[in-house]
Amino acid sequence: MKTWNTVYHEKLNLEEYLKKNGIGDHPALLVQVFTGGRDEDFIAELRKRIHDFLPSAVMIGASSTGEIADGVITSNQTILSFTQFEKTDLVTTAIPHDREPDSFRTGQEIARCLVSHRTKVMILFADGWYTNGEELIKGVESVNPHVVVAGGIAAVKDLRSPNLIFTEREILNRGVVGVALNSDDLIVNTKCNFDWTNIGQFMTITKAEKNRVYEIDDRPAIEAFRKYLGEEVGLNRSKHGAMFPLVVNRNGNLVARTCLLSHEDGSLTFSGNLKRGERVQFAYGNTELLVKSSIRTTQELQEIPTEAIFVYSCISRRTLMMELMGREIIPFQKKAPTAGFFTFGEFYRYEQNNEFLNHAMTALILSESAETRKFDPVQTELGNKTEVLSYLRAVSHLINVTTTELQKTNEALLEKEERYRRLVESCPVSIAVYHDDKIVLANRAAAALIGVKEPQELIGRSIFEFIHPEDRETVKNRIMSRFRKESIEQVNVDRLIRLDGRVIDVETVTNAFQLDDKPGAQIFIHDITERNRYEEQIKFHAYYDSLTGLPNRLQFLKDLSHALSQAQQNGNLLAVLFLDLDRFKNINDTLGHSIGDQLLSAVADRLKGCAGETAFVARLAGDEFTVLLPKMDHVQDAVSVAECIIDSFANPFTIQGYELFLTTSIGISVYPNDSDHIEALIKNADTAMYRAKEQGKNNYQMFTPEMKVMAFHRLILENSMRKALERNEFSLVYQPIVNSNNLQITGVEALLRWRHPEMGDVSPADFIPLAEETGMIVPIGEWVLRTASAQNKAWQDAGYPPIRMSVNLSARQFLQPNVNRNLVKTVKEALETTGLEAKWLVLEMTESIMQNYDNTIETLRQLQEIGVRISIDDFGTGYSSLSYLKRLPIDALKIDQSFVRDLTTDPDHAAIARAIIAMAHSLKLKVTAEGVETEGQAHYLRDLKCDKMQGYLFSKPLTASEFESLLRAGKPYMLASGSPGFVV
Repeated sequence: MKTWNTVYHEKLNLEEYLKKNGIGDHPALLVQVFTGGRDEDFIAELRKRIHDFLPSAVMIGASSTGEIADGVITSNQTILSFTQFEKTDLVTTAIPHDREPDSFRTGQEIARCLVSHRTKVMILFADGWYTNGEELIKGVESVNPHVVVAGGIAAVKDLRSPNLIFTEREILNRGVVGVALNSDDLIVNTKCNFDWTNIGQFMTITKAEKNRVYEIDDRPAIEAFRKYLGEEVGLNRSKHGAMFPLVVNRNGNLVARTCLLSHEDGSLTFSGNLKRGERVQFAYGNTELLVKSSIRTTQELQEIPTEAIFVYSCISRRTLMMELMGREIIPFQKKAPTAGFFTFGEFYRYEQNNEFLNHAMTALILSESAETRKFDPVQTELGNKTEVLSYLRAVSHLINVTTTELQKTNEALLEKEERYRRLVESCPVSIAVYHDDKIVLANRAAAALIGVKEPQELIGRSIFEFIHPEDRETVKNRIMSRFRKESIEQVNVDRLIRLDGRVIDVETVTNAFQLDDKPGAQIFIHDITERNRYEEQIKFHAYYDSLTGLPNRLQFLKDLSHALSQAQQNGNLLAVLFLDLDRFKNINDTLGHSIGDQLLSAVADRLKGCAGETAFVARLAGDEFTVLLPKMDHVQDAVSVAECIIDSFANPFTIQGYELFLTTSIGISVYPNDSDHIEALIKNADTAMYRAKEQGKNNYQMFTPEMKVMAFHRLILENSMRKALERNEFSLVYQPIVNSNNLQITGVEALLRWRHPEMGDVSPADFIPLAEETGMIVPIGEWVLRTASAQNKAWQDAGYPPIRMSVNLSARQFLQPNVNRNLVKTVKEALETTGLEAKWLVLEMTESIMQNYDNTIETLRQLQEIGVRISIDDFGTGYSSLSYLKRLPIDALKIDQSFVRDLTTDPDHAAIARAIIAMAHSLKLKVTAEGVETEGQAHYLRDLKCDKMQGYLFSKPLTASEFESLLRAGKPYMLASGSPGFVV
């Protein structure tokens, strides 16, 4: 069982995401969709896209005003949650309401459709306007009281917003959708946090029918909301009903009910039933309870088997306590992938019964395994929490009304004053009461905001002492205008000054009053400094690379679009340089990503130094950079920048004591010569860059139209190569290695060839570098190792004298992360599978393996321990250190053919060959010269006491049957005039 969560957006390549995460089509794949601010057309198109890639998967979804993905709370986003079950069957259905909704009957119908004897849990999503959640649960329980029910009522902002629920087959705006999880092995646990505290007077429900309340205290139900929460809330119940629930005590437990709709007759529709005679109170979110709940949940989760968690939480918790809500979810995400959405009501299994809750956070915890996993506990702290302005106004009004009622009697005054102070103290919002230019009341949140230890330290001080000097006059004028009733404009304060002098950004709500003919106000303050900083950070990360500080692809596209528009208006040239760092992956793999990241930052600095002040340098991805030259008079300007960059890379980069040599390949495209479109300019520069790599790297290339054809050919070649192994298009040829003294065959080198069914024979010079670049060299190399070993064993079994088989090993194979220890295993498996003794296998590798010296020595030592011979190929062309070489556990060297070719005509090359042979023999290493094509070269090498020779003088690479003919003849090569080759 496994869960993946992601935010769906226009730029998400869904097919690529599914492939990358290994999410395949399966009837036991559950897709949950939570989407905010989207209409039915969007949902229909999204369902179709998911169905195109996952036609067998089941889906349920709902519209929302807040979503949860991997423990992160989002707004107006679309969340996709994929859960692949292994031991669980899934069934979905959708039940629309009748014209006159009967939620009890709908609950019965969906239970009959979904519940079987194997059903462990049923997840239900219902619409928020027409479903009575309590009646729905009663209907389910009447059919099957044993099944666990989870999920909730879909929440939307207001009546104009779509309230949609859906499965993979249907979309409803009134009704219920659900999925049944049927399994004998599924482990189901549920969690619930309810963190609300009742406050204010008791009120009595005097007339009600199920979830529609007509009268409270013998007056229209709407009047209770207007009286205690203010006119604004009274006119907007759908917005504020979720923030101010009515709570009723049932069997010793507080049960909350959200107000969903108001009617012209003054009645209110709630999300669940309220009965005539029940006594209710308003409630507020208690952050202390939330902290305790979070700590308790963290402790309980430690012992619960968990593979996926789905959270269905009341929208009010997100609205009132978003930051704490975010921390409340952290323990779940630490335990397992967590997704969900915010609701108007939650379905929850409590002990032996399913219940319908409001203002709670419920969690459905699933696992198909009994194993438990511990995680580090999360510390949840009290502090300034994000609130919405409407909540602040409502709380302000509630405090005013409560204060008025406190004055009726002394006894009531004392009791209600304490209640008022308790509300102020427990409120996570900073509250200060100002009268006659002095602060007369403040809570601990306000004290912490200003920077004092105790609220008492603020009493008697002027409120204007803490308002930013630039804002004081404006705030004073607004307060007086409100006092004189000349204006109803809110008195907003944007900046405050703490006692330590730090300026903070704030949101405020003020509730002006008059006492003893002097102005006063209740001020609710929320510190938004961090929020503003986060918004700036989010903006930065959206358009800039956090590692180098350079613009990213999005910002580069904006810069290029603007520069292109200016160039079109002004008639100047513009150039795009596309850079890719050569062999940067080797540095990452050998020295680690920390060194690689520092190197990328150093590269960015050098690029900015060469590009100049008017240019734009960006990092697109990985080791790819771009340079935009927006205003050029001549194409040579771009060439000059490219040459500067290449020259600057000639100097090594010093990172943490390492001296690193790095080169870059650059492609250049120019407006208007190469294109007048943004994407085409970038693509053409990219194509030219690949041409630079094909030309040996460490150079620049100007784009030409012919490069498109070459790039297309390269793409075809790459795609074909990925299928070549499966289609048995690769083969091996074998070139003999002879003893320099008697010219007998003592070994053979296996060489890879590719015959394409349409292109014919593809040159190794074309496909082997491409295989290195794409990583295909790893599976191809393993195939070569097995095939060559099997062929050598076959020749031995045929009775021919045993010889050593040389197989080339790519540096990419050798230096891949976590592959070094597996390379030995791969060689062992090839030898065991083919039955070839290790002493008859020679692995040839180039000097580039020495980049990761410590790992190289250990791996080579393990290979030697099993009997495999090691040879350094193309010796003299790399960057080996002699001090490293003497410590490497190797058996032989191969002199590169570039030295052999001019051996008899170039004294320098002859001196190098002589030095390599002498040095190797002093280290007790055997030496093979490759590329021997003339008898003069052979005689010279024999005089230098070179041990072995290989080349066209003796034989071209042969097929297995042709080479077997040489073995069958068993004759040495004869050095004499005439055609080169073995005398058979």
